[in-house]
Amino acid sequence: MTVAGKETKQRISGKTIVLRMHVPATEVEYRPDVANALVLAEGFDRYNAGELSCYAECVVSAPRDANGKYEVTLLRWNDLLVKGDVVRVQHEGRWFHGRLLSGITSGQGPYTVHVEELGENREMSLDECMPYFRVGEAVALRGGVEVAGARKGAIRGELDNDGTYEVEMTDSERHRIPAKDLVRRMRVSPSRLLERHSKPLEAMQCSEEEALDVGRFLGLKDADVLIGDKATLPEVQRRMTTSTGVIHFATHGFVDAQVGGRSGVALCGPSHDEAVLTAHAVASMEQKLQSPLVVLSACDTGRGEEFAEGVHGLARAFTMAGADAVIMSLWP
Repeated sequence: MTVAGKETKQRISGKTIVLRMHVPATEVEYRPDVANALVLAEGFDRYNAGELSCYAECVVSAPRDANGKYEVTLLRWNDLLVKGDVVRVQHEGRWFHGRLLSGITSGQGPYTVHVEELGENREMSLDECMPYFRVGEAVALRGGVEVAGARKGAIRGELDNDGTYEVEMTDSERHRIPAKDLVRRMRVSPSRLLERHSKPLEAMQCSEEEALDVGRFLGLKDADVLIGDKATLPEVQRRMTTSTGVIHFATHGFVDAQVGGRSGVALCGPSHDEAVLTAHAVASMEQKLQSPLVVLSACDTGRGEEFAEGVHGLARAFTMAGADAVIMSLWP
């Protein structure tokens, strides 16, 4: 090994050695007008895919610089707010600093905010707060808003009583802009960027027939097979925890080579998050599976994030959840 720049040889217990390797950086497509990526909150553990408020949609608004970092622009002012972050709170016509005592999970709150100048806690909704930007911080105008044809700028003054910031735009002109029309621009390393799953899914011609045939073979009535809009995420999860027989999926599969826990199979729901059974959700099930066999008849279900101990993806998740055996695919 190398210690302080010098090579040395030592006898070391095998249990104290871990693998060290070079991992290729994430390549993110530069599309300045399309929200095509997710940016992780700073310091967030990228493998804990179940954490709320850990990532936000963003636009990759500038390509990689000489330091290997991308410029990203958030879509909303309150994206990536975590415990300890500061917002502005109005009291008797003045703006004070409010520190969040919890992260922003979903909806408008209320959330507990510690008003530093007053030394008191308040329960507030985000509608009652304003974003906090430091002087010099890079910002952009939220989608659909422009000032004199420009959208990027930098903060040049504190929040005014009327709820506006002075912003110097890229044309060097200064304008007063409503605080909630502004969003953050930041430089982030590729390790904080994830590909956004937003591609439309085409109807599968034979998946319904496959599911019905398998159900009949296993002695089920057609009405008991979850097909179409009956195959919702809550219902599938409920059936999985009560089943003692074969579990068979015939659907679309997603593979995430960056974070294996985000790999999943498509179900029925109004959005991606509400219609995909992820590897993370399966591996985190409180009630273990009692199924002797899980069949993942979907694309890429045998693939995932490759690391020293193997592949982290759907197949591994079902095994961790208690399935005796898993049949998977490698077809794209």
